[in-house]
Amino acid sequence: MRSKPLSFQLQSEIEALPFEHQEVLMDFISRVWELEFELDSIHEKLSSIG
Repeated sequence: MRSKPLSFQLQSEIEALPFEHQEVLMDFISRVWELEFELDSIHEKLSSIG
């Protein structure tokens, strides 16, 4: 899994949430980053073809 640093403001807002919500939100963000990585990989493969 690829991770990116969160902005200070976003990190502060996440930390202000109840712990259970923090876990769900961080899981969601991680999955979005995984999808972004997969899409980047597909884009690179398609670019190399055409």
